Amino acid sequence: MKRGWNAIVTTTRFQGQKRQSHRYGQKHDVVVINFLNRKNEADKRVFHLLSEKFSLFNGIFGSSDEVLGSLESGVDFEKRIQQIYQNCRTAEEISAAFNQLQQELDEQIQNKMQETRESLLENFDDEVREKLRNHYEQTNLYLNRLERYLWGLSKYEGNGQAVFNDEQLSFQLKNENEVYQMISQVKKVDPGNQVHHYRSGHPLAVEWIEQAKSRALPPKGIIFRYSDYEGKVSVLSPLVGQEGWLSLNLLRVESLEMEEYLVFSCVDREGNQIEQDICEKMFDLPASEGEETSVPASIQNALAGIKEHQEAAILNGIMERAGQYLDAELEKLDKWSGDLKMKLESEIENIGIEINQQQREARLTKQLAEKLELNRKVKELEKKRNDMRRNLYNEQDEIDRQKEVLFAQVEEKLQQKVTQQHLYQIHWRIIWAAEV
Repeated sequence: MKRGWNAIVTTTRFQGQKRQSHRYGQKHDVVVINFLNRKNEADKRVFHLLSEKFSLFNGIFGSSDEVLGSLESGVDFEKRIQQIYQNCRTAEEISAAFNQLQQELDEQIQNKMQETRESLLENFDDEVREKLRNHYEQTNLYLNRLERYLWGLSKYEGNGQAVFNDEQLSFQLKNENEVYQMISQVKKVDPGNQVHHYRSGHPLAVEWIEQAKSRALPPKGIIFRYSDYEGKVSVLSPLVGQEGWLSLNLLRVESLEMEEYLVFSCVDREGNQIEQDICEKMFDLPASEGEETSVPASIQNALAGIKEHQEAAILNGIMERAGQYLDAELEKLDKWSGDLKMKLESEIENIGIEINQQQREARLTKQLAEKLELNRKVKELEKKRNDMRRNLYNEQDEIDRQKEVLFAQVEEKLQQKVTQQHLYQIHWRIIWAAEV
């Protein structure tokens, strides 16, 4: 274990001897494989300390940096481990030494982890904490955004059909013994129970999702309670006490593939546009449903204009990506063609040099048999050169064929089939809970 590990911000997975680590800004996964000698008592205890006791390999940001920061501010953990390796010879000595080390460090580690969790909860936005995958102190369970949406939708649509347990993220249908639990938290359930792994693709989840999608949604007032949310969303803070109108539409674009986009159109009471990302975060807040309402014509026109602008930007983005795709593919084909042509022309040139050399030797030799043999080799080389020339032409024809296929694909992408579906409109307010 090196102090340089402080540069590693996240550790996403540790299963057996395989760990996948990431750095901010890193675009590709880095997989580090650690081999554990299960017959070595000291190696086993180091693994136990880092992976189980200190949870060094569990979660993202928190465990790793919490442990390392705490260790570096106190005893030199690396030197203590090294001393145990050097001085202890029997399994009993190794076990006793690690027990003492664990006892000395345990309180220090736990205090540091508690301080770090509190600091994260108080000072970081939800967006940052979601990237860090910090486990909330209240439940010690983590849900990403889609899982939170699924859990909330399931509780709403399953109300009356099931009993939900927020602490274990599980529920049980009435008159049934089976337990359903979010798949990411399945280890939290008593293994003796009959557990169904609940996820977005589960038949019950699909049924509830379709049930929610098919419901008619007339315009209503929605009150979002900022202070009831267990977290901090800085972009929503300026909107506390504000109100306005929001419309949501589904945009489907069919070309080579199906693409779907949620298009938020939103204004505040003064008619100022609210950006899409802020609208999305608004729906993370706890909310209360109000009465049905009607949307003024002026607001309808404003929201329609914003929607058209948003959709045009999306379609232009698709066209831009299609152009970039075409440029990239053509560049690859051109490089392939150039490399192939250079390779074959170089080989043809080398064969030509060899043919000239064989012909020169044939003219200089006095032996008839040797002269015939050299001329036979010249004929074989000339045949090989002709075959390579034909191969060059064939390869170029294949490249031209692939270009035609590529042009056809991009042309098909340009012929978009666009459909729109209106989902709902709301009159929104964001307040502190005490104002309700």
